[in-house]
This record gives sequence, C-alpha cells and structure tokens, in this order.
Amino acid sequence: MNLLPVAIAALLAASFTAWMLSGSPVPMALSVAVLVSTMTVQALFAVGGKRKSRPGRTFAPLVIAGLALASELHLYSTGQALAVRADLPLVFHLALALLWWVAGDLIVRLPRTRNTSSTRHGLTGIAAGLLLLAAAATTEHYDFGPWQIYPLAAVPVLAFASRLLLPALSRIQNVGLV
Repeated sequence: MNLLPVAIAALLAASFTAWMLSGSPVPMALSVAVLVSTMTVQALFAVGGKRKSRPGRTFAPLVIAGLALASELHLYSTGQALAVRADLPLVFHLALALLWWVAGDLIVRLPRTRNTSSTRHGLTGIAAGLLLLAAAATTEHYDFGPWQIYPLAAVPVLAFASRLLLPALSRIQNVGLV
C-alpha cells in the first residue's frame, strides 16, 4: 500500500486550511520546503537506485519536520507570518508537523521493503487529521464559513482512513471515496 500520494494530498489540504484560517502563506511555503528538502535527502541516500541503510535516513524527516515547526512557531509568535485573520492554535501547528513528518518519512524511506509497515504512518496521519480538524473547529472564522473550512480540514483524516482501512481500492476509487 502506497501512502505517499495520500500524505502529500493531506499535507497540501492542511496547508490550504491553514491559509484559509490565518491568511498566512507560511504553512504552504514550509510544506513545499519540507517536500523539497526530504526529496533532496532521499536523493542523497539513494546511490544507483539502491537503498542505503544509514542512521540519517531515520532521523532526517524528524529533524526536517522539527525545524519547520520551530520556524513556523517563531514566525507566528513574532508576527512575521503575515497572519491577517485568526491566530492558529498550537495544536494546529503540531498536527501540521505530524503531517510533515509522515510525508517526509514516506519520501525518505522509499523504496519500501517488507519490514517497514505503513500502519504507523496511517495511524499518525489519522491522528494528525483529527487534531487538525479539532483545531480548525475551535478557531474563529472570518472570511470563510465552516462549510468551506471543515471539509478541507477533514481531508487528511478521510484520506488516511480510507487508504488504511480499504487498501484494496485503487487510487481513483480512493479519491472518489474521500
């Protein structure tokens, strides 16, 4: 079961939800930066298309997500994030960091082996999606109504849950279900 397209779609939906709530482009820019940096790390660890077992392969996605979270929290706390609408709660930032880690870990650890399980990525994605949805529900809405924000905030939960619980569905069927 390949969770990488689900993780990238969930990450982009969460970033777009953050923009709708706060008006800041920082989460979207950091999401793109996380994806590009983890692809770079994956390319550094892959030599000749073969997977190298190095300790950095495990810790690189965690460090990248942690650095992105720290920079996002710093930008929001100092007011440099250009947030013109509501302030995002800390839970929202943590949920976004979990999605950054899931996407980064899936990118860096490709190609997959039988020993690696996608269950922890799926459950982490569901937990991050639930946190994201709860944070979006507790944030004040200014320009967009709840009927516009909540379905977008629920995309990570639905995407990971449908892919994890129904792995036999094709990608197109999974998208249709979500």
